[in-house]
Amino acid sequence: MSALLHLFLANIVSQRSRKVVCLVVRSHDGTLICSHPSGTAYLAGFNIVETPGGSFMDSTLTLQNAYTTDDNTAGGRSSEPISKSKHAAPIRVLDLRGSHVDMDIMTQLSRGLSTNRFITTLSLSGNHLEDAAVALLASALMHNGCLLELTLSYNAIGEIGSTALAKALATNSHLRVLDLMHNRIGRDGITPWLGDTMRANYALRELKLSHNAIGDKTTIDLLQSLSPKALTEEEKLKARLSNRRHTTMSDGSGDSHNDSGPFNSTLRTLLLSNTGISDETSTHLAHMLSHTRSLTYLDISCNNFTSEGNMSIARGLQRNASIRYLNYRENKLDEVAALATVRALKASSFLETALFQDCLGGESIVGSALGQLVKTTRTLVTLDLSHCPLEPPGVVEFYYALADNTSLRRIDLVSSRTARQEFWQSRCSKTRR
Repeated sequence: MSALLHLFLANIVSQRSRKVVCLVVRSHDGTLICSHPSGTAYLAGFNIVETPGGSFMDSTLTLQNAYTTDDNTAGGRSSEPISKSKHAAPIRVLDLRGSHVDMDIMTQLSRGLSTNRFITTLSLSGNHLEDAAVALLASALMHNGCLLELTLSYNAIGEIGSTALAKALATNSHLRVLDLMHNRIGRDGITPWLGDTMRANYALRELKLSHNAIGDKTTIDLLQSLSPKALTEEEKLKARLSNRRHTTMSDGSGDSHNDSGPFNSTLRTLLLSNTGISDETSTHLAHMLSHTRSLTYLDISCNNFTSEGNMSIARGLQRNASIRYLNYRENKLDEVAALATVRALKASSFLETALFQDCLGGESIVGSALGQLVKTTRTLVTLDLSHCPLEPPGVVEFYYALADNTSLRRIDLVSSRTARQEFWQSRCSKTRR
């Protein structure tokens, strides 16, 4: 068992207020599942095995044919074989979800991570960790050159802890995945470092901030770091005048940008569900979508966009050339915004998953636009229209278009039907097949 895992077990078992019971080893990945008064711990060691007697041991220990000498045993030999260590693959995953890790353990764990060269995945989800504990962890990240995935979801991380993590990311060039979902990072959390951090960080691939009330300002700082700097109206005018002799520009409505400043071009996944963002963010989101070539997975569900904000985002999607997964769930779209969004998706050559649960109203023309989308798409595999009360005759066009679609593998229409849809759907036997 690695020194880091052994240290954790020694600390958690030594506390009198708790009793850790080792239950079973999962055969497919070697995870040791333990129970304790506060929940369940998953210790992924890969080299832990269950003995025939029902106990657990390190598989790096092998039994030899030699015996210990014992004067109290007949013949001077003990019946217990000698254990000898052999080389084994080091532990790579440490899963401490719901283990009620306290400050003492976090102190020990952080010290170990500072010099650890084996752990690549660490999960501390659901441990009620607060800022002080996370600050210790962030300090260790500055010196860690091995950890690739860090999960800190469902904790109590606030302004201080999140800012410490952002600082650490500015110097850590190895971490690929950071999960901070379901914490207490508010409007003053993670700033003012996140924007500058992301501009300098080219290692992080997935950033998960959903269910933190970070608001518009923080999100704008983040989005600005993921794309070239947008020009002001004055700068756009100067650019048009200087390029008049070389380029014929349309009406100036294009999203001009300045390539001189650094920006992050490696982030692939961004989760911003239920973060309190609104129309103030939408223009920056549209600018980022227009220029990113790396972002493939975007979740902006459950936010506060109005029709104007949704229209801005639709314009960004229209020009996007990378998004494969879009979660727009529970952002209400009126008819104009819905049509703009669906037409933007129709122009996409990459989109594979589109989730619009409880977004669309009952306008017939929206159903017709959806029909055109599914008729022409060659990439869309999953479409969620649950709780979207689409109405005839547009929805009939949609059903008929489904019959000719060759890419969709899953479509969700739960609670989307009306009595008239039931009638029209019964007429579309080909579509049902």
